[in-house]
Amino acid sequence: MALASLTKAQHWRDIDLMKADYLTRLLFGEKPPLEGITNRDVYPSCLFMLSAIVADWDGDDGAIRSVLADAEEGVALRGNVLAT
Repeated sequence: MALASLTKAQHWRDIDLMKADYLTRLLFGEKPPLEGITNRDVYPSCLFMLSAIVADWDGDDGAIRSVLADAEEGVALRGNVLAT
């Protein structure tokens, strides 16, 4: 919830805090209820939450690239294909 709240304060005042929190919990392996969460929630929430993380890291390009590369690898291991 801290990440969702920070995102609301710094980047997107219209973020749905509950849905954003559920998406973050999903990322960490929990299985929160996803009923009612659509792409219209997922894409902007994730984009703005990532922006909040990057801002918190003071734009540390190396750390950001490393985390994104790990995430892409995880997606690929699950059999998903990222659009290029």
